[in-house]
Amino acid sequence: MVEEIQWAEIPDEEGVIHLYHPETGEYAGPKSKWLNPEIQGEEDALAVLRAIAETRSRATAIKARYDLLLRQQERELKRTTSKEQWLMTTYENQLGRYAESALPRKADGTYRIKTLSLPWGDIAVRDSKAKLSVDSEEAAVFWAREHCPGAVKVKESVLVSLIPEAVKQEMMDEPGLAILHGLSVIPAETKYVIKTVD
Repeated sequence: MVEEIQWAEIPDEEGVIHLYHPETGEYAGPKSKWLNPEIQGEEDALAVLRAIAETRSRATAIKARYDLLLRQQERELKRTTSKEQWLMTTYENQLGRYAESALPRKADGTYRIKTLSLPWGDIAVRDSKAKLSVDSEEAAVFWAREHCPGAVKVKESVLVSLIPEAVKQEMMDEPGLAILHGLSVIPAETKYVIKTVD
């Protein structure tokens, strides 16, 4: 037995009830029949375009509010991150030196443990190995080509725009040929562009 979905019903400002999937939040359409399911004339076309324009306008307003909140949160995050960076720059080495002096040691002078646990966090003493990094990609690649070519990474890709038109047409005529060579044919389609008043 297939279980019937209990759609979430949310009314808008005009009192029209809209249905949404309870788990995914996907819009399922209006509950009330305020629009005809098929456009049969100018009146229906005008009603649908008006509904699209009003919905798009509400979406623009919601996005503007969302963008404003996002900018405010970004500013607050930037201030807090800046303060954290200042604290770390000012005190990181001092905390590390304090941990080195406070950590228990063995008789030979090595650390018994390498992490000092305090109520607000841990200070760990870690030794890293020296390593090589690339500062100038061009100079490093030039040197590596001659001395260790296995370390040079080459990335290749296909630019569809540079495939000859005759070859493109042949593959579009025979999609199986395109698939055989790792390509695919995206069929032509008619698209409709709907613009509404702002």
